[in-house]
Amino acid sequence: MFSNFNESESRRHMRRKLRGAASLSWPEAMGLDVRMRDVSIGGIGVVSEIDFQPGTDVGVQFAIPQRSRGALKVASGAVLIHSVFGSDEGGFKLGLRFTDLDERFAAWISSYIR
Repeated sequence: MFSNFNESESRRHMRRKLRGAASLSWPEAMGLDVRMRDVSIGGIGVVSEIDFQPGTDVGVQFAIPQRSRGALKVASGAVLIHSVFGSDEGGFKLGLRFTDLDERFAAWISSYIR
């Protein structure tokens, strides 16, 4: 598993635009629909109607498109690194760092980014 990413590494990974629906969950809520912006092996950018404090732990679920297999469902723990209101996006742009990304999911994301 991938874990304990250093916050300074939050933009060291190559990212690729990824649009579509995702879901965030945390102990107080079962699911919040968000929109994806981009993904990397280290984390994911989403847009949310709700603001979160940096350091908030969440679960994130989303799908990675794969030509040969259709969409592959990914689930991981994540921590909120930053939140900035983006009027151009109509919500809060959240930067999430994966905290326990399974190696299988990491391979799917790597394949998508290439």
